[in-house]
Amino acid sequence: MPHRPSLVALFAAVLMFLPQAAEADNAGSGLPALHSIDQVLAPQVGSASGLFPDFVIGKPTVTRTGFALQAPYMRLKDLRPDSEMPTTSGLQLSAPLFKGQVMAESEIANNHADTDTLILRNRAAKSMLRFALSTHHGPFRYGLTYRLADQQFFNLPDQELREVWGEWSLGSLRLRSSVSELFTNVEANPTVPRSAQTGGRMMVALAHPSWPELSVTYARQLIDTNALQSGLLPQQVIADSVEGALALTRGNWNARFSSSYSLHANRRQSGEETVSYAHLFSGVFRPIEPLSITSIISYRTDVQQWTGVKTDSPLALLTVQYRHSASLMISALGGYSGIHSSDGMTANESLNSKGILTWSPWGSSYTQVSLETGYTRTVIGGASGGGMVTEDLSGLVRFRLTQF
Repeated sequence: MPHRPSLVALFAAVLMFLPQAAEADNAGSGLPALHSIDQVLAPQVGSASGLFPDFVIGKPTVTRTGFALQAPYMRLKDLRPDSEMPTTSGLQLSAPLFKGQVMAESEIANNHADTDTLILRNRAAKSMLRFALSTHHGPFRYGLTYRLADQQFFNLPDQELREVWGEWSLGSLRLRSSVSELFTNVEANPTVPRSAQTGGRMMVALAHPSWPELSVTYARQLIDTNALQSGLLPQQVIADSVEGALALTRGNWNARFSSSYSLHANRRQSGEETVSYAHLFSGVFRPIEPLSITSIISYRTDVQQWTGVKTDSPLALLTVQYRHSASLMISALGGYSGIHSSDGMTANESLNSKGILTWSPWGSSYTQVSLETGYTRTVIGGASGGGMVTEDLSGLVRFRLTQF
């Protein structure tokens, strides 16, 4: 991969600023203790104070990062042990430069594997590298981000991202713009299409502590798909979108409503245009301290201009979480989603619900017992009529021991 050597070298250089006395954040995800990291890196790296003056590089901080791939409505009988679920783990290093005027951040992560050191096996095929810089000057803030993830990395895999952004604030007015490039199929696999997405985004927001926040966003993307040797036709799509949003935050609740319009046009296929309208409401309500209610409602309509076919996609999610005490928590989740086309070719619906009771015996933070029940109903219909209906009702008792 042409970009990997330079990025690895950059990350290694940043690691040289790591003091041996730095301590990792306790909220980890399976990485070894930091003393073992020092044992691996100590022969190669030294203290920042011995290399650069304090006004150039301040004291860096190291934190552990992690990601767990979760499907909240997966059928309980299909669940696997936590040790077999896809997870990633890594390290994030942040350091202030030039007396805090510039903040540098780098991260390296890998699919989780049992190992005694940071040198993870087969890292080249399942890793992610990220680097970011940000700075400010008066009311202006700006920065850049670079991220590269391999094909088998669990979180946003097979992508290379480059982004430059800037933000200007004056009182209640905020203006933010960004330009980015996103490439897929980073290994250039000839059997998989490769796309390059180049785009820009600009947002204007008006906010005041006692007012709702009003924002308008315009974005344009050029998506160029090269089929390589996969036999698919190449495509070049221009996507323009405009979104207006209204957000309100109060002491025990917050809500946001947005409405957007977008137009997708395929340059290589004249007349292939799709117009989309989307409306989204999301809110969080906490009537009492231990109770939290979260809801999401959205409705999207896509219209193919060359055929006149209209596709509607409604979605509704509701989550209720109640923490009775430090050792007892009750959660309930419910959701509905559907896809319906005006030509009758697609008529799919899905209804999901789950209830979870989690108990930590005697207030222990190392032992958990949970009782989970779930119900799923899926309808797949179409031109053949009738459709296929699948229902699943299941229960699960889970015992988890997190530490010996």
